[in-house]
Amino acid sequence: MKKFTVIIASLLLGSLSLFGCVETKPREITPLEHCDITIADTPIEKFRIVWAVSPYKALIEKNLTDYYTDEYYFYEFYKLIAEDIAAKIKEVTGHNLEIVSEEKEPTQYEILVGPTNREESAYINSLRIKNFEITVKNGKLTVGGGYNSSRYTGQLKTSFCFVASYHAWDYLIKDILSRGQETVNLEENFNFKGTHEPKIISCVGDSITDGAGSTDWLKDGAVSKDGVLNYPSQLQRILWKDYCVINHGVTGQTARSDLTWSGYGVSYRNTPMYNAALKYAGEYDYLIYMLGTNDSGYDPEWDDDDSENYITSSVNIIESLIPYKNKEIPIIVNCVVVSKNLSTPHGSAKMVELQGTLPKKLKEKGYVNVGFFDMHTYTKENFNKNLLPDGLHPSDKGYTMMAEKLAEYIITLEQPE
Repeated sequence: MKKFTVIIASLLLGSLSLFGCVETKPREITPLEHCDITIADTPIEKFRIVWAVSPYKALIEKNLTDYYTDEYYFYEFYKLIAEDIAAKIKEVTGHNLEIVSEEKEPTQYEILVGPTNREESAYINSLRIKNFEITVKNGKLTVGGGYNSSRYTGQLKTSFCFVASYHAWDYLIKDILSRGQETVNLEENFNFKGTHEPKIISCVGDSITDGAGSTDWLKDGAVSKDGVLNYPSQLQRILWKDYCVINHGVTGQTARSDLTWSGYGVSYRNTPMYNAALKYAGEYDYLIYMLGTNDSGYDPEWDDDDSENYITSSVNIIESLIPYKNKEIPIIVNCVVVSKNLSTPHGSAKMVELQGTLPKKLKEKGYVNVGFFDMHTYTKENFNKNLLPDGLHPSDKGYTMMAEKLAEYIITLEQPE
């Protein structure tokens, strides 16, 4: 393959997209040309790549279980991104760059990935999750994207997203190569901004969405906002390159607004979490809906009026959060199997039957695409007492298995018919 040198001086680009917001999808260029790149007049082969330690690190170390290892439990996402960047630099320039964590002492020539402890990457903390920015400052190149998605929960739960960071380098290198210029130098104060929209999944539900029964669910007697063993967090781990998964679950809640438990109202629509989710209504690509277990559990004398109330309440919640019916997709997930030894009718056969009717009701309301995942059958066939230790809530491994099956299902929804 023909080799040539590319140097882009920031002052020469004028109206080129390197200095504005780039397209939502990076341009496809086949094949990639081979070139040399310099950063602040220094050849790229003198640089090493430094990745930020995962923001989950502190959360991981709190509650490792026998089932998990550090590697499986939560990936070092920025390390994976750094490895991807290194592979693409080698493809374009032919050079192998060393990859180290931010825990190593700083050196003069570094490509920083994520919000490292170096001052040059401090700006990343202010980026929104869809935004990325690549800069050269003090001779170091920084690659970063917005990562804190806790705003979708009103800061009630800790949530991170890595989509923009993962895709940022593709936009940069493809934009450079599309110019077909012979030389490029990413000068001091070079700045490349753009957006990459993640697909956002809102997970609405009760304690089984919240993560009750996992080893990191309770802290000091209260529900922890930093739990990472619930199924939405595990779903984020699996789908991290393209999806942002938000846990909007609240323990003890119901779809219906007329029920109480121990004298307290338990309507999901009366919770701060619902109000936080509602603030960003219309931004969710998928809504995984898993309310109903408590509706049946709190009302042992269920009748037809209760069934109609549950259906109406569920449809109202879904419509309020995903109003764009031609493009947003609700996914109904029915109750997990429960122990026959429970003294209450949580997750009753009647509730499972009702949940199965929701897709039809939603299509009647105008939703073009509606998903349905039969979690009841899956858990009935695959869960034992170790995966459902209290007879109602999954264990750490149980939540992971749920996430893995839901991830497989969501990926099938993305496939063209």
